[in-house]
Amino acid sequence: LIPHAFSPKEFPDPDCPPHFRARGMNPQWRHFGAWSAYADRVCRALSGGTHVASAAVLYHAEAEWSGGAYEPFETVVRDLALAQIDCDVVSADTLLDETAAGFEGRRLAIGSERFGLIVVPYAEMLPAAVLRRLLEAARSDVPVVFCRDWPRASLGAEAERDPWLAALRRHRRARVLPVAALAAAIRRWGVHDVDASPAQPHLRVYHYRTGGCDTWFLVNESLREPVDATLTLRGCTVRVTGHDALDDRTVVLPQRA
Repeated sequence: LIPHAFSPKEFPDPDCPPHFRARGMNPQWRHFGAWSAYADRVCRALSGGTHVASAAVLYHAEAEWSGGAYEPFETVVRDLALAQIDCDVVSADTLLDETAAGFEGRRLAIGSERFGLIVVPYAEMLPAAVLRRLLEAARSDVPVVFCRDWPRASLGAEAERDPWLAALRRHRRARVLPVAALAAAIRRWGVHDVDASPAQPHLRVYHYRTGGCDTWFLVNESLREPVDATLTLRGCTVRVTGHDALDDRTVVLPQRA
């Protein structure tokens, strides 16, 4: 959590909105200590452990550099976030590095994280090495989802052979889905970890595991609408305790196992 816009210049500094302290002239400054204490509690709770995310989303750099049509990764991340499905953005370099990324138990393993599927934002062109690695993922039983359509061709393939794309098209673990259908498909496959009922487009969920403890950090991104929902924490078989990090108090949560 990074506060923005502290300036050593005289107030007002037009290059530094909203200029928190404003040399004592910001009437909200006296409340900043409350925010700092909240941020400290949150950062302590979400440090030293492992992020738990459902999907790995391929970064779109190579698709953009190829000169072909593409969609940025933000398109996918936004739709998943609206459905409380968390993900990490993974570069092609990381995916191709066999010392950094591998396939274990039907999941993509990167460091201490495990992802239930790989999502490829729409790309007209992708490097042949990336397609070969995605085929390896599919053959390791890791679902690979191409958004909107298959790539038209690969970069760096032999002039008369492009076997990786053709094999991916035939593989049962690789498929094409529109971005709008992705969240529903992930729920059907059961690789997500949170369900909200009714739907809550303003709710964001960050799952973190540290010291044998699971934490779900919940954020309402709406400035006006409250979140009133029932959450199902998939795979959680114990009772949970709520914590209001702003007031630093325990919250009793109605729940059933």
